[in-house]
Amino acid sequence: MKKTENANSQNELLAMIKLNAAFPYSANKIDQLINIFGSAEEAVKASAKDLFENASFTLDSAEKAVKFFKEFSSEKEMMMAEKNGIKILARNSPEYPKKLAFIYDSPAILYSKGDCSKLEMPSAAIVGTRHPSHYGMRMAYCLSAG
Repeated sequence: MKKTENANSQNELLAMIKLNAAFPYSANKIDQLINIFGSAEEAVKASAKDLFENASFTLDSAEKAVKFFKEFSSEKEMMMAEKNGIKILARNSPEYPKKLAFIYDSPAILYSKGDCSKLEMPSAAIVGTRHPSHYGMRMAYCLSAG
């Protein structure tokens, strides 16, 4: 890969981090912005007017997004992650878990510590409340023990 391609992919990752911070629970919104503007880097450069006219933002939310894009430091986020041994993977990264990439509304950015290849192994997940009942905890234990 050429030096400019590395810089371009690094800039795209930084822009993806910024979009993910702005819309942490909506990979679909991030995908929509990338489709409209051609790249994450161009999406975070968009004006409030562009977001309002092209991306289904209200004028107020477009202005807030532009302000956030200017103030949020994805470079700082990346440095903090590196300092803590955390990899930041965009969905188009070769290390991004393939099974995760194909679920509905998969995370645009994945923060990973450890060996991501382990996520390709057969697995199961139990999703529940942060405040489970005693019955719920007992059932989760029984289901996961096997």
